[in-house]
Order: sequence, then C-alpha cells, then structure tokens
Amino acid sequence: MLSQPKNKILKNGIISSLQNLETILSECYQNKAMVLKIIELVGSSPQSWEEATKEAVSKAQESVKDIRGVDLIAQTAVVKNGQITEYRANVKIGFVVE
Repeated sequence: MLSQPKNKILKNGIISSLQNLETILSECYQNKAMVLKIIELVGSSPQSWEEATKEAVSKAQESVKDIRGVDLIAQTAVVKNGQITEYRANVKIGFVVE
C-alpha cells in the first residue's frame, strides 16, 4: 500500500484523508466494542469540493445517526465551456450500527 498523508480536519469537524476510514475509526474507538457501517456517497456543489463533501455528510445525516467520520475518496468536477460548473466529492461515511 502507498504511504498515506495524515488526516486534515476541514471546517465543521469533517475529516479529509486518503487513509482508509476503517483505520481512522478503529484507532479512535479501539477500546470500545461497536459495529460501524460504511456507505459511499457522492456530494456535489457549484462552489467547492469542501462544500460538496459537506453536502454528502448533511444528506447522510437525514437518514443515519451517529456519523463518526468521512473519508474523501476522490474529487471530480463537471466542466462546461472551459469553466467548472459543479464540484463532486466521492466520500465514504462511517456510522455506528446500534
């Protein structure tokens, strides 16, 4: 596996990392018995990749509880007439299963 950069905390506590989300969460909660579920989503925004990531987390919070982290997997954009018109963030979101 390639060497991974350290986590970067974005605004509002969003974790951005190329490191595996399962690794991040297991380090945080290694002394507690819990089950985590990981879902993959794509958020979008006309403003930025950070806003696209926040949008994905915000939408996930509408249907799942206890989100513990988000792993930014990829960033893409839609280009029209030479201008970026939409930023997309592919993320994995981890939450506790009760």
